[in-house]
Amino acid sequence: MATSNLFDFSVKSLQRSPILEGIKKVLDARKSALRIGNEKDARVFFCNVMEYIMSHESFGKYTNYQKLREGFARYGIVDGLTLMLEMDEKRELLVEHGYKMEWIKNPEDLLKRYNIVRVGNHTIDADETRTIVVRSKYGNYPVLQYRYYGPVCDCPQMTAIKIDYHYQTGCKFFETRPILYSTWMGLSPEQQNATCMIDGTDMEEEIA
Repeated sequence: MATSNLFDFSVKSLQRSPILEGIKKVLDARKSALRIGNEKDARVFFCNVMEYIMSHESFGKYTNYQKLREGFARYGIVDGLTLMLEMDEKRELLVEHGYKMEWIKNPEDLLKRYNIVRVGNHTIDADETRTIVVRSKYGNYPVLQYRYYGPVCDCPQMTAIKIDYHYQTGCKFFETRPILYSTWMGLSPEQQNATCMIDGTDMEEEIA
C-alpha cells in the first residue's frame, strides 16, 4: 500500500527534496488560484511541477519523466488532483514551511454542479442504477451512498463523488472505491465494506 508521506519535513530525503522544491517554486510563481476538483487546474499544476523538476539537472534522475512519475507514485500521488488533495490535508504544515497555500482553493460544491445528492446510509427507494456506493479500500471508513440524477459515467461526476467522500470521511482519495448500488448489493458483507484485506490481499469483486 502506498503511504503518502510526501510532506514529512522531519525526515531528510534526496528522493523527496526535488519534488518538495518543485511544488514550492511553482506556487511561488503562481498568479492565479488553483481550485481542487477543477480538472484543468489540476492538470496545469501537475505539469508545471513536473516541468520545473525535470528542467533542473541538479535533480539528477528526475530529469526522466517516467522516473519522476514513479517518484510521485511512491507517495501515493498519481496526478494533479491527488497532489492538491494531499496538500490541502497538510495545509497548515505547508504554510508553516513557507508554501503559498493561498493559491490552492478548497473545492466548490461539486455535487451541486453535477446534480449529485449524498444520501449517506439511508434506504434507497429510487432507480438503483443511478446510485453509487462508495467504500474505502481497506474498509476502515464508513460506506456512503450518492444519487445521480443523470447518466452514470466515469468522469467528472465520479471524481466529484470521490472528492466528496474524501472530505466527508478522511479517506485518501486514491483509496476510495465507488461501485454501482446494484452490483454492491450482490457482494458479500466483507466485500460491501472493503475491496482489499488489511494484509493487502485483494478480494474478488465486480467493479462498477
